[in-house]
Amino acid sequence: MGEVLLGPFPPLGNYNQKHQYYKVKLHIIKDRLVDEVQLRDEKIKQLENEVGALRQQIEKEKAFQDQITTQNDILLLEKRKLLEKVTEQDLLIDSNKWRLFSVQNRVLFLDEENKQLQKNSLRLTQEVYFLEHIIKSIQMHRQEETTICDIPESEVLNKIMCLPDSRLVKSRPSFACLSVTAA
Repeated sequence: MGEVLLGPFPPLGNYNQKHQYYKVKLHIIKDRLVDEVQLRDEKIKQLENEVGALRQQIEKEKAFQDQITTQNDILLLEKRKLLEKVTEQDLLIDSNKWRLFSVQNRVLFLDEENKQLQKNSLRLTQEVYFLEHIIKSIQMHRQEETTICDIPESEVLNKIMCLPDSRLVKSRPSFACLSVTAA
């Protein structure tokens, strides 16, 4: 077993040489152990530094993730509010469409009613004009009747003869009127 760890034994005969040989070997092993412990310690420090850096990075990522989660929650809340507003606007648009449709129908109905009223108004205006004409004719006729009573018989006869529709003068009313006026 000693050969495996320290290598082959030199053919030394005395104890001091063996002791010196083991001392050198032990010193070499100690130096190697110290170097390896130093390397291990450096590696541990490096790994600890990396672990610290990774922890900081994990904390930063966690803070960033929390920030993103918070922003996501805010955006989801805004999205809900906007969807509610869009839904309200859609309902308002639909309601306004029905109102517009109703108003358009009402306008068409009132348009038709207005046309009918204009026709009725025109007809009534014409009837009023016609009735006023009849009233004026009646008034003129009454006035003539009252004036007939005031004027002498010859003038009444003259007026009757001048009328084209008169039954007394059927043949030539214009000549009869002239002849009576001349007399």
